[in-house]
Amino acid sequence: MMLAKQHPADVGRLMIVDSLPFFAVLMAPPGVDPTVAMVEPQARTMRDRIAAAYGKPADPATLAAQTKGLAIKPDSIATMQRWAAAADARVTGEAIYEDLTTDLRPALASIVTPITVVYPWNAGGPTKEMADPFYRRQYAAAPHVSFADIGDSGHFVMLDQPAAFAAAVDAFLK
Repeated sequence: MMLAKQHPADVGRLMIVDSLPFFAVLMAPPGVDPTVAMVEPQARTMRDRIAAAYGKPADPATLAAQTKGLAIKPDSIATMQRWAAAADARVTGEAIYEDLTTDLRPALASIVTPITVVYPWNAGGPTKEMADPFYRRQYAAAPHVSFADIGDSGHFVMLDQPAAFAAAVDAFLK
């Protein structure tokens, strides 16, 4: 979205896979519209806590907590935990910090590039009835947005539902 905002002629279309214009909305209490200033201290603490694990053996309980909800299928969860164990904690911490402190909501209205948002839902939550209005609300200011939902999936839809994700990518590319 940042690239499309800054260089609209260079981006023909965007596929956003379970991402938000401002990730911190997931951490805000109900009814609170978060700002970068509000979440920055918590984001800094998270970054520093994660980065402090660099060079140390991966703790299974920490890996389970870090990957909870990212995938729902047992094989997908195992893959996520392997990835988390192999990741550079400094990079992971910085990525989370940057994601939490980047608010693209004000830019959405000016992004003229067509956006397809792929989002997950599952019976354990968020359900389709919860996820659909949530994602639509987050991207409401985007002038050219469409949505593709993938059920029975967590955040990593490509792991939980590879065929459905491939179909969504194929539809996007057509």
